[in-house]
Amino acid sequence: MTQGWEYAVVTEDSELDRIVVKYIGPEKVAQDDSRKESLDLMVGALGGKNWELVSVSASWWADSHFVRQFFFKRPHDRHNHGAEEILELAKSASWSAAMSGRPTFAPVDSSS
Repeated sequence: MTQGWEYAVVTEDSELDRIVVKYIGPEKVAQDDSRKESLDLMVGALGGKNWELVSVSASWWADSHFVRQFFFKRPHDRHNHGAEEILELAKSASWSAAMSGRPTFAPVDSSS
């Protein structure tokens, strides 16, 4: 039997006040957002749930805003509740960030 994969992408865009969390799996695709301050909590929570960080991209776009994406994967197991798990992690990270008053981490502009 062929091994399927589940994917998660966490996107931070400097023009948005939220991060976007997307799940892509064999049976479902889901997307939610979370408070921008929860970025580090979200990345840590995914690692704690056996998601492997496979790539990070970061770039300045033409209209001078910064976009950073974190790409995760893990083997698909029919017992995993990938989409529901990702949505719950996003809500939990957002709530934790709101309750702790965490600061937003901004990218450093190296052009100055």
